[in-house]
Amino acid sequence: EFSMAKEDEDIIRFDPEPTTATYPEPSPLQYPPAGFGPAEQHPIVIDFGSFETRVGWAGNDLPSAEFRSLTGKARAQNGDMVTLAGNQLICRDISKSSVRSPFERDV
Repeated sequence: EFSMAKEDEDIIRFDPEPTTATYPEPSPLQYPPAGFGPAEQHPIVIDFGSFETRVGWAGNDLPSAEFRSLTGKARAQNGDMVTLAGNQLICRDISKSSVRSPFERDV
């Protein structure tokens, strides 16, 4: 789930999901149209930081999206393995999952 920052509507900030006793299935991340992208032939810029990953279009002053630089695998309620990324890992019981940084052993 995402929320638009009040000071700049071009930045998407992902709020952590609330902690619950049963965890819902992760939903795909959805981004609103940025109005600036491949149709205008601008390259995408991805900044893989050790704490946060930022993505946007070349020529924009600020990134279009920001999220934690984490990946992990966990079991869903139906027993299937699911891959979680970014802020999907915040506020989840990650004690039984394998959470990694992209900088850790070539993840």
